[in-house]
Amino acid sequence: MRTRNQQQTATASSIPAKSNGRKRKGAKYEDSSKLRGLGETDSSESKVETLESNSASVAGDENEEDRLLDLLPGLCAKERAVYRAMTQIRNDSILTSADIRRKFRLSMHTIGSIMARVRRKLEIFKKTRPGSMFCTVPPLDAASPRDGVSLQHTSDMLYLALLLEGAMRTGWIEDSIGNDGHRVYRPTPKPEVPATNERRYMKARTLKGLVLQHPFWRMRRLRHMPNDHRINMPRGLVLKHPVKKGSDPLLSGPWFDHFHSWAECSDLVVPAGQLLCPVCGPTDLIAVSVRSPAATWQALCGRAYELDCCAGCLGVFGQTLGLMN
Repeated sequence: MRTRNQQQTATASSIPAKSNGRKRKGAKYEDSSKLRGLGETDSSESKVETLESNSASVAGDENEEDRLLDLLPGLCAKERAVYRAMTQIRNDSILTSADIRRKFRLSMHTIGSIMARVRRKLEIFKKTRPGSMFCTVPPLDAASPRDGVSLQHTSDMLYLALLLEGAMRTGWIEDSIGNDGHRVYRPTPKPEVPATNERRYMKARTLKGLVLQHPFWRMRRLRHMPNDHRINMPRGLVLKHPVKKGSDPLLSGPWFDHFHSWAECSDLVVPAGQLLCPVCGPTDLIAVSVRSPAATWQALCGRAYELDCCAGCLGVFGQTLGLMN
């Protein structure tokens, strides 16, 4: 017979030994490392492709930003040069901010202010820059604004100009619902059938009043009735359609000889991306600074902003809020 000590020894020898927790964790780690090793080549290749695509997109963004910098109004040549030089620091390890400071003879505080101002204007310009509606003439048979909204809210001033000229000839506009459910506007003679919910009519003079109140002309309205606003125009600017305090011959005239009539010129060549004004045709933008009256600043509701305007008639293509209290 076995003694009690011999039985305990035999029982202990029959039970399989438990593996060490560290070794088990180490085995899992080794297995996972082997699995990672199997896919290491594929992941490295995907990382290279991702880096190449990211670098290409960054280069494209930099080229787009450089192109927009030339189109951005309200900046002098020195500000553009400072911004370009500072952005080159990211790509050129030799160039430093101290070199730029000595080159342009500016303090770092001034350079920082320039960078912040240009970045802010670029961000706003990217969001509100004129799109295809301001760079292409709508077809003569266009039935609705190209931004898909109503006449009261559209930003497609070139379409409004085309529709107004047609309405000035016929006297009326037919407002109906098309097959796609959107509103359709067409110049028409005096209607002989009554209006319905699906078909309405508008006089040409009603459309003209609607166009005159469009935000596109808010700069001319400010010049016509300043109401104590401070307006800073570029020096030496000569408008093709001048406006003075209390007198605006463009907005008060018949418009039949001005509005959109340039589009009928057969020899007109418009470069790609050229801005088109409904009155002046191909145009450039100028920056006009506007400051609200002194009473608004005392009441803590003052505003100072810049308007990107047509150089010929002060039509507004964009607005940038610069200061508020």
